[in-house]
Amino acid sequence: MSKTVCGILLSVLSGVLFTVAFPSYGGLWFLAPFAVVPMIIAQYRFLPSKQSGLAMGITWFVYWLAVAFQGTRQLMYPWFCIPIALLQGLFGFFLGSFDRTFNERTSYRFFLLTMPAVWTGWDFLMSSNPITATEGQIYYLLAPVPALYQPVSLFGSPAFEFVILVFGASLGLAALRIMDAGRAPEGAGGIQPAVFRRVFAWGMGITLLWVIASVSMFAYSQSLPRSTARVAAIQIGAGTGFSPAGVGSFKPETREVYERLSRGAAAEGAKLLVWPELGMDFDPRVTNPDWVPSLARETGAYIQASWYMTDPDKTQHNMAGLWSPDGQLLGIYNKQNPVLVAGEFFEQKPVFEVFNTPFARMSMIICFDFTFYDISRTLAAGGAQLIAASVGNWYDIAAVRIPTAQFRAVENGVSYLKGELIAGSAMISPTGVVIAKSDPPTEEGESRFLIADLPLGGDGTLYSRIGDIFGWLCLAGLPVRAFFEIRMRRPSVNKAERK
Repeated sequence: MSKTVCGILLSVLSGVLFTVAFPSYGGLWFLAPFAVVPMIIAQYRFLPSKQSGLAMGITWFVYWLAVAFQGTRQLMYPWFCIPIALLQGLFGFFLGSFDRTFNERTSYRFFLLTMPAVWTGWDFLMSSNPITATEGQIYYLLAPVPALYQPVSLFGSPAFEFVILVFGASLGLAALRIMDAGRAPEGAGGIQPAVFRRVFAWGMGITLLWVIASVSMFAYSQSLPRSTARVAAIQIGAGTGFSPAGVGSFKPETREVYERLSRGAAAEGAKLLVWPELGMDFDPRVTNPDWVPSLARETGAYIQASWYMTDPDKTQHNMAGLWSPDGQLLGIYNKQNPVLVAGEFFEQKPVFEVFNTPFARMSMIICFDFTFYDISRTLAAGGAQLIAASVGNWYDIAAVRIPTAQFRAVENGVSYLKGELIAGSAMISPTGVVIAKSDPPTEEGESRFLIADLPLGGDGTLYSRIGDIFGWLCLAGLPVRAFFEIRMRRPSVNKAERK
């Protein structure tokens, strides 16, 4: 019993290490690559073989409980975090239950292709779910260090997650080898020295190759001459008709804030003004139809305005428009992914346009849509250099979603402007560097404009052209792994092993 309790505590420790690497719980990003080591020790040396999946299940549950709570507590129903964490924990238990038996029967030769590939494949499968999409996936934890993830522009972010887990698995294998101290542990197969050296060398080699390539790509990209665009995010803040949770409605003082901030940003040279999501509860093409066009003409700037309808028409509910300095409406963007936990529901026609403006080839996007891989990739493949996001996050997660924009920027070689409603606006270069942000925010938010000369992207990336091939490979590995598991458990195979 004492060994089982130690195994449970070690698994909790892994979940805690991932949690404190999360921006809202300390931001100790450097712990993330080491976080799986206690889990591996618990799985292979403390928990009973038949319950070894508890290690991954508990780790996932602890981490996802923290992530989900952070994202839901201001929505007034934090209980929603419990089923999210439980589901992740149950799937972690199921997926992790096969690792120990498989690796012991194959003498740990495929150790780096078990947990890392399964975890990455599962996260890639979950990246399209309508509740969390890619949010919470562990590669985001290393967002503060763009020099470490430049190859996602070639292979996608799942490849970076795989490398993080390969590094941790290599250290975990080393810890098991040290614990064995030259003898086979009771009730488990030992790790042969030659196998350990080969697997550990592969793990460290993959990690080192990734780091060298990434640092080199980052240095080269930073040295490139890039054109810039002077752009601004109009962050209206709380107390202007909206609470820190982003709940409220458009009022006369809200209009005054929009006008004051837009004029101020334009006076400082901003060529593009990005208004937040949820800041207008009416269609400005119908209600006060000359307001936005006249402000665009007055400021001489492009205005990206976003609105939603309080009387929802599921085909026209949450939208954004781009007005030119002569007051013409150039195009519309329809949000594609409703935030179900916030009560959104719509089915809007996809419109992915790239606008040739004097300062950049730009596209629009709205909030939750940039959490998914496909839309940003589609816009970049269409020629966008700059993606302007109108965002209406509640205070709790506004800053947390800056890493989301960082990875979408690097994946696709575009710059990202994230214009928030309450707090957490940011401008991100194509290399993932945060050029400017409105943090640290106060809980009341701040009515302000964020302005900067934002470096522009180029002509897309390999990833924006070929898509998520690496993620699909890891996902395909799940049924392949299941096939070998079933085959290894056949009586004829077990009989052969005994001989």
